Amino acid sequence: MSITQVGNVLLKAVVALSLAFLCWLYARSRHQESLDEVLIPVHVTLAVDDLGRHEVEIAGTSRALVSFSGPPSCMRELRNELQRGAVQVSCTVAVPEDKQNDSSYRDTVRIEPGDVPVPPGVSVNLCEGHNIVPITVHKIVERLVPVRLESIGEGRISQVKVEPATVLVRGPQDVLDQTRAIPTQPYPLPPVPETATSNESLLHGEIGLVKELDSRSIQCSPATVAFRFRLHPRQRTYEITDVPICFLCPPGFPWQPRFPTPAAGKVTVRVIGPASDENPQVQAYVDLTQGTFEPGRNREPLRLLLPKDYQAASEGPQLVSFTLEAK
Repeated sequence: MSITQVGNVLLKAVVALSLAFLCWLYARSRHQESLDEVLIPVHVTLAVDDLGRHEVEIAGTSRALVSFSGPPSCMRELRNELQRGAVQVSCTVAVPEDKQNDSSYRDTVRIEPGDVPVPPGVSVNLCEGHNIVPITVHKIVERLVPVRLESIGEGRISQVKVEPATVLVRGPQDVLDQTRAIPTQPYPLPPVPETATSNESLLHGEIGLVKELDSRSIQCSPATVAFRFRLHPRQRTYEITDVPICFLCPPGFPWQPRFPTPAAGKVTVRVIGPASDENPQVQAYVDLTQGTFEPGRNREPLRLLLPKDYQAASEGPQLVSFTLEAK
């Protein structure tokens, strides 16, 4: 066989192998399927040694963007697992030694193809930039914190007592460092009566404490507290005794007003206003800036200066007797 014939045989063999390889590639491509840009949930947990002392919070997105490819049978199995929610990424992070005492610090977790659980034969392709999960790690501490009763409604309460007055709170250090009191769950106040006896206005019971502060989970021990408080009625009539009577005199007033006795210079006042444990501040006076006055005995109406939302309980003004003497 000549050299030319040998060359022709080799050329035909190469062409045949090339065609066979192309046919194999075509056949293989016909038996490959793909599933693009699927959001896969990502769960980040702490290493065993850090559990109880720290907690991890995903600060941004908690999903990775993933594309898949593989033979039809494998892809069918993958789709079934995706429908059942069985394809999830679980990552474990350890708190570095130099971060153990930090109240919180930020980090990122990078998802690798091997972190995505898929059926054998399925290829995983992570979309760059969408496989980074930002996290914040918080240190967990315990603090004794006072309890504050939270109430909702229109009523006004006083003499609030909570038992125990302080509870042990376990939670993120950066949250508890800013906490001055742990609120209870909101207690809805009953309808406020117009008037009430002392026994009727004294309420008591038990209520649970909040389980979150600043949207962060906390644990309180005990989880419930006992409370009691006094609910004030809408209005109360006050009887205020020994209110001194003053005189409002114009500039250059030529007379000196006097009461015949010290007792006559004081008055008992009845006013109505918002219920409170303390009497309102009331001022009583006689107005001498209007009218003409002569020395000797005079009688003028008593006027009251009252705080906002208070009014005199009597229907008409009380007359006050006094004398005017030359200065």
